[in-house]
Amino acid sequence: MSFDFVRRAEQLAAAQRWHEVAAMLEPVIETARSAGLWSMLAMARLHTGRRGAAADALRRAAVLDAEGGRAWLNAATVLSQEGRTIEALDATRRAIELGFAPPEAHFLLGRALQETGDFSAAEAAFQKAVEARPTFAAAHRELAQLVWMRTGDCDRAREALDTAIAAHPAEVPLWTERARLLNAAGDEAGGKAAAAGLLERVPPGPQRRLLEAHEANLRGDFKAAVQAARDAARLGVEQGQALEAVATAQLGQGDARGLLATAEDWLRLGALNQLALAYRGTALRMLDDPRSNAFRDYDKLVKVFDLDLPDGWVSLDAYLTDLAAALAPLHPFETHPVGQSVRSGSQTMQNLAQSPDPAVRSFFQAIDGPIRRYMAELGSGNDPLRARNSGAYRVESCWSVWLKPGGYHIDHVHPQGWISSACYIATPKVAEDGERKEGWIRFGQPRVQPPGGLPAEHFVQPRPGRLVLFPAWMWHGTVPFSSDERRLTVAFDVLPA
Repeated sequence: MSFDFVRRAEQLAAAQRWHEVAAMLEPVIETARSAGLWSMLAMARLHTGRRGAAADALRRAAVLDAEGGRAWLNAATVLSQEGRTIEALDATRRAIELGFAPPEAHFLLGRALQETGDFSAAEAAFQKAVEARPTFAAAHRELAQLVWMRTGDCDRAREALDTAIAAHPAEVPLWTERARLLNAAGDEAGGKAAAAGLLERVPPGPQRRLLEAHEANLRGDFKAAVQAARDAARLGVEQGQALEAVATAQLGQGDARGLLATAEDWLRLGALNQLALAYRGTALRMLDDPRSNAFRDYDKLVKVFDLDLPDGWVSLDAYLTDLAAALAPLHPFETHPVGQSVRSGSQTMQNLAQSPDPAVRSFFQAIDGPIRRYMAELGSGNDPLRARNSGAYRVESCWSVWLKPGGYHIDHVHPQGWISSACYIATPKVAEDGERKEGWIRFGQPRVQPPGGLPAEHFVQPRPGRLVLFPAWMWHGTVPFSSDERRLTVAFDVLPA
């Protein structure tokens, strides 16, 4: 590789002309034993939307780098983002073994160990990260959540956070994580107190006004929340964040016309924003506007399928038995994660798409036919759901939930999705009661209720082997159930391919 060639590549990179960098390096890179050029190609691939190929290039750079540690950690970061957990774990360990062990290395190690199911080692890694940097909020978040899920003990889960806050009381992100944990644990009073404590430490400005809007929404002072969020937007906070706070408050007030205007402003920032679509549909329903019919056509939008029988099983019952047995060890937790819709239950921390278990891997064969039938029945159109229907898809994420007696999902949408799902593997007997509808999935009930209420409009009964597909923007939750049995599901989000 000539000096002039390398210099030209460096000049293009400095100018951020990444397509040209990639075009120069791709034909010759296999003959180049240069960690620097492989790293440069990785940057070009990242900036041109090829993150998986960038991860491969970073691994090649790490192999060639005489020092190695930093390069391996760079590779681990992108491999983790790509969901290539085993490779990310290996790369992180290599970095640490080579003596490059900043707090970020222990954080990435913890994430990878958690995703492979080694929760004790993951907890120890997160603990090392926060010991090395007590103000490392992301590591505190993961540590607190993992301890909370494993024990159900909120006091124990926040021990490291409280210690860090006592030593660094001005660190706003630490207070934020404490508030999130308390709210997830159902400590309403503690969550409100933590939110108030957070405000005391944020200087005047746009971010404080946005936090004041969230805190007012939490207290139910929706008028104050609208004003604070509008002030935050005027002062320069990210518009989408401000509009979400305004929309939440307007729904709580029952201000349907204001909510419709806010949702439409929000959609002008991004037409595929699923939460903004949900608020728009809700506003139209509150106004009894005929345009709400497109959001409430449950017969066409919510479809129920039986799983296809995957290869290797003689019956769907036999397959569901094996799938339930494979999923059970992935649910060792006492309680739900932080920031998710689950209450009184557990959610897997692993991406099921990466599972080596035959029954779990075959799940993706079992859902392929139903997904394709759903897309075919949807057809094409100009609405936000059908306009994205290319006839091809990819599963973006996949997880399992095991609800305990009394468990449920709070009403929510999937902001980053297109088509969402609920697939029932095992269901409580009480769900057979069509009057009480315990354990049933419900649609159309927003999480924040306006004066007078806005109840669910559609319900689907859970049965083993049943798959429900619906738009990601559609409000959905679960009716709590009271029996001693558990309710085991798999859920996933689909995006157009």
